[in-house]
Amino acid sequence: MLDDVCCDKALACADLQVPLVLAGSVSAGSQGPASLAACVTVANAEALAVLVVHQLARPGAPFVFGAGTGVMNMATVVDVYNAPGVFLANQAHLDLIHGIYGLPSWSYAGHSDSKLPDEQWSLELGIATILGTLSRATLLHDVGYLESGLHSALEGVVLGDEVAGYARALMDEVPVDEEALALVEIEAAGPGGNHLGRKMTRTHHRRFWRPALIDQNTHDRWLAHGERTLLERVRRRLRELLDAGPVFTLDPTITAMIDDLACHPRKEQG
Repeated sequence: MLDDVCCDKALACADLQVPLVLAGSVSAGSQGPASLAACVTVANAEALAVLVVHQLARPGAPFVFGAGTGVMNMATVVDVYNAPGVFLANQAHLDLIHGIYGLPSWSYAGHSDSKLPDEQWSLELGIATILGTLSRATLLHDVGYLESGLHSALEGVVLGDEVAGYARALMDEVPVDEEALALVEIEAAGPGGNHLGRKMTRTHHRRFWRPALIDQNTHDRWLAHGERTLLERVRRRLRELLDAGPVFTLDPTITAMIDDLACHPRKEQG
């Protein structure tokens, strides 16, 4: 079933050539059967139905195919974000989107089911960001979300930026050209030698990803820098960003136009 709000948004986005992100939220055991494959099937059918409406309104209008299958915890009646089945079902749907439809895709990353920035928060944020990146979705959403999307935290955005940098570095290609194989360097150092003083090390070592918030130093140096926890370092960085103020703001005329579209999405544009 496609309700009036869904159809209205689809038609408005098609009219305005605004990319529409459509992700069906079919949850195993509630809106869908208690089967991941069945939920992906239902979510896929829903998205295809909206795509038909969208393209009939304006053929070729930009459409982003989303994956948002859920798994409800029947003991708590919560549609959790970080259950393994959620990532598994979303990956299955993304494989379908990429392999058959060839459309841009949307999925999740950087979120947690925790209620506040704590150990669970950092663990789940990291897992979700890495799995989201490995999914190869075109767009990733939800960085900073807490409690299954019911609220969020600015600390999550700051740590999410750090983990996103890690994830991007993880996805880098490993070149195997002549320079990267460095056979001349290996031969120059020789058996038992090292590369600490080599020009290649001085030239290339900064290309490896380094964290700004995650501590990878020795215990003695960590003590000397104030024994700060990850959360303390995140909040310190957050204060710096808030004190610095915004580096970019929209032109007031653009803001007014967006507000007008939000109030009158189908209004004819002059």
